[in-house]
Amino acid sequence: MKKVITLFLILLMSIFMFSGIYYTPPANMKHIKTKNFDFIFEDGLDYLVQELNEEAENLYSEYSNFYETNAGSITVYLLDDVDFVNSFADIVHNVIRLYIVPPNSNIGLGKNISNWIKFVFSHELNHIFYGNAVFNPLLKTIPFSSVKKTLNFLIYEPSYLHEGLSVFMESKHFGGRYEDTLFNTYVRSEVISNKFPRYYLNTKRDSNNFTIAGFNYTYGALITKKIKEYYSEDTLKKIIIYMNSNYFTTISTSFKAVTKDNWYDFLLKIKNEYIKDKEDKLSKGYTMLWNKTNNSYHKTSNLRTDGKYFYYIKNSPNEINGLYKENELIKNNVSKFDISNDGKIIYLDTSNEYGKYLNKLYLKCTCPIKDTLIDTRVIEFGFVDNSKIVYSKTEKGLIGLFEYDLKNNSIKKIIEYGKYSINSITGNNGKIYFSMSRNNQTDIYVYDGKLIQITNDKYNEINLFLYNDELFYSADYDGIYNIRSLNLKTNKIKTYTKYYTGGFNPVIINNKLYHLFYDYNGYHLTFKNLEETKEEKTIEILNKAIETKQKFDFTKIKDKKDYIDMPTDLFGFPYVLNTPNSTDSYYYGLFLMFNNKSRNITGTFDINSLQTTTLSFNFDYYINHNISIKLTDFLNKPTFYFDYGISNTFDINLKNKMYIQPVLNVEFKNIDLNSVYFNTAFINNPYTINDFQMYDFGMNLSLNSNLLNNTLEYKMILNKPFFIFNSKITPRIVYEGLYTASLSVGTTFEIPLIDLNLYFNDGKTGINNLNLTVDNSYDFTNKKYSISLLITIGERMFYQDIPISIPIYKYNKSF
Repeated sequence: MKKVITLFLILLMSIFMFSGIYYTPPANMKHIKTKNFDFIFEDGLDYLVQELNEEAENLYSEYSNFYETNAGSITVYLLDDVDFVNSFADIVHNVIRLYIVPPNSNIGLGKNISNWIKFVFSHELNHIFYGNAVFNPLLKTIPFSSVKKTLNFLIYEPSYLHEGLSVFMESKHFGGRYEDTLFNTYVRSEVISNKFPRYYLNTKRDSNNFTIAGFNYTYGALITKKIKEYYSEDTLKKIIIYMNSNYFTTISTSFKAVTKDNWYDFLLKIKNEYIKDKEDKLSKGYTMLWNKTNNSYHKTSNLRTDGKYFYYIKNSPNEINGLYKENELIKNNVSKFDISNDGKIIYLDTSNEYGKYLNKLYLKCTCPIKDTLIDTRVIEFGFVDNSKIVYSKTEKGLIGLFEYDLKNNSIKKIIEYGKYSINSITGNNGKIYFSMSRNNQTDIYVYDGKLIQITNDKYNEINLFLYNDELFYSADYDGIYNIRSLNLKTNKIKTYTKYYTGGFNPVIINNKLYHLFYDYNGYHLTFKNLEETKEEKTIEILNKAIETKQKFDFTKIKDKKDYIDMPTDLFGFPYVLNTPNSTDSYYYGLFLMFNNKSRNITGTFDINSLQTTTLSFNFDYYINHNISIKLTDFLNKPTFYFDYGISNTFDINLKNKMYIQPVLNVEFKNIDLNSVYFNTAFINNPYTINDFQMYDFGMNLSLNSNLLNNTLEYKMILNKPFFIFNSKITPRIVYEGLYTASLSVGTTFEIPLIDLNLYFNDGKTGINNLNLTVDNSYDFTNKKYSISLLITIGERMFYQDIPISIPIYKYNKSF
């Protein structure tokens, strides 16, 4: 029981005290306060704050009415420090962190490009209000807001409702995922599968349970949408308030209490609705049959060709994640690439540069040391002939389009930075064709010295591929993405696929149309003969030249102030513990924890009756810094200790990706240098298989020099993991010593035993899986052998997946 209480307290403290930093200093930060918000932003992002100001207070008022709660003051951070699409909310501390890069049409987030910052804000703001919706009478009596909201989150608020309600709100105000064809493709495929329903999986995803959008988003959006459709928005509101007000409630019990209907009858009604739509579409010529090309599935993506072979990203169970040429691995750890007709490969790499996650575009080459860097902060890219690359890049939340000439290494800007997003790029003979989302509409454009809009409709054309005089692409003209082609001479459109669950990413090889077919198990590589067309029709082409420059109001906010973030949050408690090496005596003390608003400064203070006081704090400034000041026996013979450490993770992209994690620590005792500790971890060419982190070679080296005792302790570990029979096997060599050196070898076996997927109370509790870890080693110097067995239970507790490891066997023997 004591261990359970300790585990719960650790979980509780980790959630509301150490939520992770919101940004890494230094950054030139400004802030402005409004009635309910404190906007903290990088200088130069004033225009985004002004856009948010127009909407924020109205949304605050509406969300307050829906949840019947006041969320208090909310802090919103806006920084231009990542090159991917995301954002998050810290519900415990009332903080929203907005990433400002707009999405493209390939990820299923709707068409909100012009108003992206408002759209994503509306989503994250819902997380804050839902997290503040504390209605349970017992929880409401807790004086500490952080504790109150943490317990409320754990007991009542599964991720599928958090995300579902956020999708509900984003769609209500900005036409979000409810109206997005791609997202609805993922939902449709899940509902008609024999796996439905799987909402209880929450955030879990493994080789046997998969959906591109995540179970929490897929089912959360579906559940909230259908409650509103079948009942009303007010019913949805009542279900949430009832669930957060009563003891031992879940979504099914709350649903029944409010609607008087059975939860599983509700899910069956949804199933039947989608099955009826499927049968209707199949009777009209749609199909779910496809030709299997290979064993790729799940997150297969980015299908390309050099005219002879197909290339793609494979992210399938039991396979190395990376770039493949048919069934041959070309480069691992790649998620996006393109290839020219003469075989040149360009690819994107995301690296961590002192807390900023930036994209870099590389040309794969035969260079001896590293591949050729094309440009940084790149989003979308493609070859338009064998010597020219066109790409989009981001700056301050805007997108610009550029052309790189491989012959003379020159860069030319094609389109000025503006509020648009590029979805795919192709071209030939001096013409650049691309899919662009602009003014919240996705169409096909061509550039040959001037920008011309080809299509102008409410539909989405993505995944462009130019073949002779035909432009192939995937479009949702009938509400389902399928493969089409536009003849650039006759303006006729041909339809090549009529899948019920969608066809994507066309390329042509030897008169065959290779593409991706989607079902509940992900994207599958398939093909059909090019002559197999479903229908042909002539369309009206816009062919209208458009203005490439957009006007923005970059007026600086007049009353903004410099943002200085000093430690303000404080939490602490007194304690009584057993005296070390004693069972019948005790000591007492006071323990305090503190941090600043952005969480990049955290610290602790401890003083106790053993005459020891310790102050330690951690802060980020480019890299991580750790300082500890300790005073012992301060009433008699005080001894002063000062400890300072720095650490960082360096991403290095040479011919392979490498991670280097150095740690340096120095300790002083009074005024003397006491010890110097150095450790570095090195990983070469990391990649993933299933949930295993793999790499070509790993090394860990540590040196600990005690200058007062004149000793040097050293340790070096060399290891290399292998994936065999669905398991990770990592042999190692260890060389270490203090006064005498020792050499040992060992192997760690990480073996998945069984996926149980047993869940109760709508996913609140359960068991995910059982895994076995076996570790054995032999020390040649001391002639000792040891082996240990560990069972890890993937436990679900309060909707959170918490692995619990239990030692079951240990054996040591000397020879």
